[in-house]
Amino acid sequence: MNPNLESQLNEELEELKNNDLERTVDDLRFINSTKAIDSEGKEFIVFGTNNYLGLTHHPDVIKAAQEASIYGTGSTGSRLTTGASFEARELENNISEFKNVESTLIFNTGYMTNLGVIYALTKENDVIFSDQLNHASIIDGTRISKAKVKVYKHKDTEDLERLIQIELEESTKNNE
Repeated sequence: MNPNLESQLNEELEELKNNDLERTVDDLRFINSTKAIDSEGKEFIVFGTNNYLGLTHHPDVIKAAQEASIYGTGSTGSRLTTGASFEARELENNISEFKNVESTLIFNTGYMTNLGVIYALTKENDVIFSDQLNHASIIDGTRISKAKVKVYKHKDTEDLERLIQIELEESTKNNE
């Protein structure tokens, strides 16, 4: 490594440490969706989990994970390249029946859901009004869409109304 770069990085790291800003990663054992034990045996509540519904410790989910020995643990690729699994189709059919709708499409992740849905539902002449602090998946979805994107200040309905008004005026002007 370049000695100057290494020296600069070490200085920046030292500054982070001195300001109590150094990022560390703790080893945790999760007891349930919100409680964990650290490496010293101290129990605490975890507020940063993505396990909102506590499903990682739900008996039915654990049972389903154990059945992975039958079906495997992943999709093995996208539907476009490897096709849909029988299990994915069955899940979609069950959801459709439960929701009393014609059909259902599942995505592997919430991220892919936002990308796919935003892209599929917008056209070139559409406008998306997006909160500046939306999740990265929503921001990425708007970026790949063909729609025009207007970003308003976080939770600021007045800024949103201002952008909508500007868009309405521009749209009216263009249609005259």
